[in-house]
Amino acid sequence: MPKRSSSAVPTTAAKKTKTTPQQVEWGSIWEKYMSKVNHYGPDHVNSGQNSIYDLIVQVTRTSSTSNEFKNIDPCTAMYEAKKLHRTLQGTEESINAIKKNWRWSPQSVKARQYLAKHYGDPLPFAKFPSLSESAADRKKNVKVPPVKAFKAGWRMFCVPSPSTNSHNMRWFPPSQVAEAMDSSDLDLKMKKCPDLKVKYLTSPNVVKWLQQHEGTADLTLEERGK
Repeated sequence: MPKRSSSAVPTTAAKKTKTTPQQVEWGSIWEKYMSKVNHYGPDHVNSGQNSIYDLIVQVTRTSSTSNEFKNIDPCTAMYEAKKLHRTLQGTEESINAIKKNWRWSPQSVKARQYLAKHYGDPLPFAKFPSLSESAADRKKNVKVPPVKAFKAGWRMFCVPSPSTNSHNMRWFPPSQVAEAMDSSDLDLKMKKCPDLKVKYLTSPNVVKWLQQHEGTADLTLEERGK
């Protein structure tokens, strides 16, 4: 697999807006994502051509030769990668295209569910629907991200982890929320993301914050998709 270019995405001169320094654009996240995938290289276990990581890079770039990235969230990107993966079945790439884990981890699903509940979004179920897109599938809202939470400034960086064939989730709260977290008594173990220079926390601590500080009620069995 040829190494992808990871030069900086051209940007226009910054304008003064109400956007806070903590907020990160999705394009910047996908640029760092591709950089991480390039770091492992095509010969690393689970990181070759048409690996889950390569497919996500393919669906988040504006083109196969571009250093610009789409303004899409990880929930949408994962679903688009799954659809692309489906087209590879039965082809020469099928050896690399099979046996992929398209499920989110229980912890990251739970964080998504609590963010959705707190901000009034449809709650996702843990399992991806089939590609048939039937009415029953659509009702599951699986590929629907917590849109209102993301509009409020929340971001998630799915850091590639080929060795475990998974991703490590880093959640970036909005600036005002990050400041409130810093001054709270909760031990959220926030860290600075070395790649994007913003503070992040793990999925369990997102839930901890929403439950213990914001007062978000526990999820019902129905809301959890049971």
